[in-house]
Amino acid sequence: MYTVAGNHLNRDFYAVRLAEKWVSDLTYIRIEEGWLYLTTILDLADRKVVGWALSYTMKAVDTSVGAWKMAIRNKPSAKVYCFILIEGYNMLVLNSGNS
Repeated sequence: MYTVAGNHLNRDFYAVRLAEKWVSDLTYIRIEEGWLYLTTILDLADRKVVGWALSYTMKAVDTSVGAWKMAIRNKPSAKVYCFILIEGYNMLVLNSGNS
């Protein structure tokens, strides 16, 4: 299970260190069969994508958690202190130290 915490970012999108703050968003892509959902995670220090996930559903385990797991695999030494995901009006805040 993932720990959901309060909003510690408070719209401060400036980061000095890599993996200090990661942000994410989900976008909808229209395809012939319906919708595909793309979730990306950016490191605010260098604005590079560190994780992403494609899904046919909007279930958190397939979108935000899938992208989170990829980001952790891509940056195994990262100790992310604040990760914010905003999907519409839903916000998921994950705090970790090598989760």
